[in-house]
Amino acid sequence: MRKIFNFIGLALFIIQLFSCSKNKDYVEIIPEDVDFVVQINPKTIAEKGNFKNIETYNWANIVVNEIKNSDPTLNDLFEKFKSSPTSSGLDLISPIYIFGKKHQQKNVASLVMNMNKKSDFESQLKIIYKAIYKKEINFIDEGKYTFIAGQKKPFVAWNNKHFIFIASEFGTSTKVIDEYFKRLISSEKALKNTNNSFADFLKKSEDINIWYTGKFLNYFNQTNTVEKNEIDLTNSAWATFLSFNNDNISITQKFHPDHATKIKMEKRPIWKSKINSEIFKFFPKQSYLNIGFAVHPSNAKYILSQQNYISEFINNYDINPAILAKSAEGEILLSVFDFESRQTFNVKEYFGKKEKFANKVIVPQFILAGKMKDQAFYNHLISTLQEGLIKELNYYTFPINSQTSLYITQKNNVLYITNNHIQISNFINDRVEKINFIQSDYSNGAKYPLFANVNLNLEEYPTEVKDFFFNQLPFGETTEVRNFAQNIEYLKLNFSDEYTKNGQIKFKNIEGNSLELILKFIDNAYSLYLNPQINLNERDKN
Repeated sequence: MRKIFNFIGLALFIIQLFSCSKNKDYVEIIPEDVDFVVQINPKTIAEKGNFKNIETYNWANIVVNEIKNSDPTLNDLFEKFKSSPTSSGLDLISPIYIFGKKHQQKNVASLVMNMNKKSDFESQLKIIYKAIYKKEINFIDEGKYTFIAGQKKPFVAWNNKHFIFIASEFGTSTKVIDEYFKRLISSEKALKNTNNSFADFLKKSEDINIWYTGKFLNYFNQTNTVEKNEIDLTNSAWATFLSFNNDNISITQKFHPDHATKIKMEKRPIWKSKINSEIFKFFPKQSYLNIGFAVHPSNAKYILSQQNYISEFINNYDINPAILAKSAEGEILLSVFDFESRQTFNVKEYFGKKEKFANKVIVPQFILAGKMKDQAFYNHLISTLQEGLIKELNYYTFPINSQTSLYITQKNNVLYITNNHIQISNFINDRVEKINFIQSDYSNGAKYPLFANVNLNLEEYPTEVKDFFFNQLPFGETTEVRNFAQNIEYLKLNFSDEYTKNGQIKFKNIEGNSLELILKFIDNAYSLYLNPQINLNERDKN
């Protein structure tokens, strides 16, 4: 089946730009009980990705050569698609929808597309199948749908209105998929007609759009239980809109709480109106990554406990989140402000001179600080970490490994954690730099309840950090990697209000669209992965 999907995939890219749409409302097939929906707009993606010049992509040339060398019929059909795209039968102008849910404890996802002309689709499928497998393909009609005879995986069905592809996690039986399909086509309640959040989602359309529910987020949570009086987001939804622009990728997320949750949130808001920037003075102005937020801790406790990385930390160190919620003011800032280069080696590999087995590691230098109401959580934290702590004069040292230690203290109701000895010394001795984080452009984010910034411009990083980064890549530093890295500037995120997040990945000095830049980088990286000798030749030249 790989060859047939290669051919169809390339053909779809080519004809996306030109196909005509009947604009049938095939969104109606998405049932009301799905947990997520992805909407892809192939026309704008094809334009921004420059698929009109598809031959500039290495993978496309590989597939085209495979088509030309396999069967003359396929090559003729491919040329026909290019000259007459509507002959494919599928509508590739209208959005493509991918949606899913759990069915009988199995993750099942469906893809649905509009059908332009069923007879054309079947005719082209017969030609492709015969050219590749040297035998005829047969179709069977069951109810209102047509299927490939004798094939249930992958599950494909179509009729005059739409085309459906169903995939599921490994180990899902054909019986489960058949049952899922029957429920799908027999559902009388469409999501767009029963869910106001999804109806609003359909009104705004960017290149890629994702809608999901709190139930979908529960797939990734360690616990799905909600304590009494906590805010339950299971029935709420989020809509994320992704747009590829000429010099940036913009991301907008809208939060749609269900009616009951919205009332609770109005009475007990999670986010504050802005961040108290008082703690910013304890941070250096320079920052490569920073995240700041201001929440009402007692209201946000459920949200934080549902994040796996937080709950795992809490469980590993027996930290009581209730004490944190009562003791914290809610303003927190994290900043990576520098890097240190260190050497490490594996004792098991040691034989002879140590230098031969030494590995260079880069350790980000960070500060994490938060405004507190009292000492309660600090005392609780020290007691839970007691076995590994080393008591210093005004702070505690917590060794992480032979290379890194954390320094922990609290002073004037500011909880302060860092892995940089100079910074902990400055803090406990009240040494505040005249030019600090407050004077940085990043501090403007304090007008929002949440902000995040990541400096993606590698030219502004220390040389050792850049070299370390490139050395971690499977294909090392190449012209393609350098060119791509030189075009990225930063990532930023903020909350504009309780229900809206805005983000942007900024590029610089690029020709064309950001999507084309990313796709060509992935294309080149994949080519280098398949042909590592290309990279070796480049290194030899250098």
